[in-house]
Amino acid sequence: AAMRGTISAYLPDSTNQLATADSVVINISPKKSVSSLTARQLCDLAKGLSESSTDKKDIALALRWSARAVQIDNTPTNVISHVRLLTRLGRKPEARQQLSKALGGKTYDEGSKLLLNKELSRLK
Repeated sequence: AAMRGTISAYLPDSTNQLATADSVVINISPKKSVSSLTARQLCDLAKGLSESSTDKKDIALALRWSARAVQIDNTPTNVISHVRLLTRLGRKPEARQQLSKALGGKTYDEGSKLLLNKELSRLK
């Protein structure tokens, strides 16, 4: 039988979750390689949308995508992309909190720590 209607009627939108400071820096997937790719794609989509639109609704959607990317795989790149969107929306204290949480919650190599700390110093 052919499916009728939109895909979203059959597949729930996992990005349509409210991201909170406590939920963003949590790695939730046991399938690291697939989830890492998905997270990277979400982050790329968020970046593309935020760069091509100035509409607040689009930026809010991009923020949800980047928050989900960080939930799936909290790499420095994903965290920084999310933090930059928070900053763009005028949410610097939340951006600083996300960076501090990322630095305190996961063991990164020295290069990754340097990137996160550099981003944190930009927000002061």
